Amino acid sequence: MIFILNESGFKINENLVFSEDQTAFEVQTELLKILPLDPTSVNSWFGNFVGLEPIEIQTDNLIAHSGVVLGMFKPAGGHLRRTMLEIIENDELENILSPATNKRIYQNHVEDFILNQSDKLLRVQNSNFSQDKALISALIQDTIIWGPPGTGKSQVIANIIANILFYDKTAVVMSQKKAALDVLKKRLQNLSPFVLFILNDNKLSKEEFYKPLKEFISLVEYSQTVPLKRKRKIISATELQALESIRVCKETATFLPSMELVKAFGYQPKTLFDFFSLDKNYIYPRVGDSADFKNYQKVLSNSNHLDKEKNNFSFRKYPKNFKLQAQKSFTLMSNNPHLDVNSLLSFAQQTTYERTLALSQSSQAFSRNYSQDLDSDYLVGYLANRLLAKIENWKIHDVDKYEAYTRFANAVRASRRLPYKFVNEHKVILHDLFPIVITTPETSFIS
Repeated sequence: MIFILNESGFKINENLVFSEDQTAFEVQTELLKILPLDPTSVNSWFGNFVGLEPIEIQTDNLIAHSGVVLGMFKPAGGHLRRTMLEIIENDELENILSPATNKRIYQNHVEDFILNQSDKLLRVQNSNFSQDKALISALIQDTIIWGPPGTGKSQVIANIIANILFYDKTAVVMSQKKAALDVLKKRLQNLSPFVLFILNDNKLSKEEFYKPLKEFISLVEYSQTVPLKRKRKIISATELQALESIRVCKETATFLPSMELVKAFGYQPKTLFDFFSLDKNYIYPRVGDSADFKNYQKVLSNSNHLDKEKNNFSFRKYPKNFKLQAQKSFTLMSNNPHLDVNSLLSFAQQTTYERTLALSQSSQAFSRNYSQDLDSDYLVGYLANRLLAKIENWKIHDVDKYEAYTRFANAVRASRRLPYKFVNEHKVILHDLFPIVITTPETSFIS
C-alpha cells in the first residue's frame, strides 16, 4: 500500500517511516494523520480482505494461478528513477555536471594545487601520488574517480571526507550497497563518529545505532586543546628537483643507462665516482680470480695484453695509468664483489656521472614513508574542539539551537527511541552537527 501511495505522488517517506515492529493499527493511525482522506471512506481503505475464487476476479490485467503469491515489490530504481526524471524535466543536468571542452584545464588545476597548496591536505588513510591527485581533483572540481576493485577508491573517499570535515563543508555520500558503506566506516576509523551513518537496515539494533552517537557526544563534551597541524606537502623541493633530473635524463636519452647503474650501485656517490673514473677501454677480471693485488695486477695486464715498460735503469714496470686503474678496479670490486664491471661500463659510455648521481638522489627523494604522517588523531581533537565552541556559542546567541542540542544529547543517552523516529525528531539539529551524511539512495526522509 505504501508503495502504491508513493508511486501515486504521496510523499510518504518524507514524513513517515515504518518499522517491522509496528502493528497494522499503528500504521493505519499514522497514515490517516497525513493522507487527505475523507473520514467516511476510511473503512473502505482498511476493511477486511474478501476471499475470492480466481473465476470471480473480473479483470483482464490480473490472472490468478494456484500456488502463486502476489506482492508489490518496489523496483531498485523506483525512487532514483523519479529523481532522475525530475532532473531531466527541469533541465538541470548541465547545472550538476558541466565539463569544459578543454580537459587540460582540469590537469592544470590539480598540478597548481600540488605545487602551491598541497600542504593544506589531510589524510586519514595512506595514499600514493595517484590517489592524492584524485583527492585534490575531487576537492577543487567536478570529478569522477573510476577504478576496478582493489585500486584504493575507498581510501581516497575517506581522505575526501576528512578534508570536507576539516574545511567545514557539507556532503552526502551514497551507495546502493550497504557493504561499501561499511568498508568506508572502517576506513574512517576514529573519525567515523563525526559522520552520520543512516542506513536502511532492518537488522540495525538500538545499541548499534546509538553507540557512535554516544561516542560523538563524549568526544565533543570532553574535548581538549588541539596542537597545531604539521604542514606537509605532497611534493617537497627535493622531490621537485628529482623530477627535473628525471626529465633531463629522458630528454637526453640517458635515462635507461643511468637507471641500470642506479640499480647496480644504489645511492653510493663515492663508489659511483670511482666506477666512472675507470678506463673504459680495459677489460677487468674479477677479484676472485687472484689472491691479492699483485696477482690481480698481473691478471689485469694479461687480460689486456699489456707489457711492462723498460726505464733508464733497465727495470721493467707497468705504465703509471695502468697501476692507477688496477688499484681503483681492485678496490672497487673487493668492496662490491657482486658487480659485473665490464657489463656496467657499456652503460657508463652512454651517460655521465652527474646524471647518474642525480637519478640516484631522485630514488632517495621518493623513498619517504607517509605511514606515520596521518592526521586522524589531530582531526578528532580539532573537530571536537570546534563543535564544542559552536555549542557554547549557541548557549549565548541561539538558545533554541542550544535547547535542541540538549534534547538530542539526552535522547542519545536514553537510547529509547527507534532509530527512524529519533532521526525524524532531531533532523534539524543533526543537520547542524553532522555536515556529512552517509546513506543509501532509498533513505529519502533525510532533508
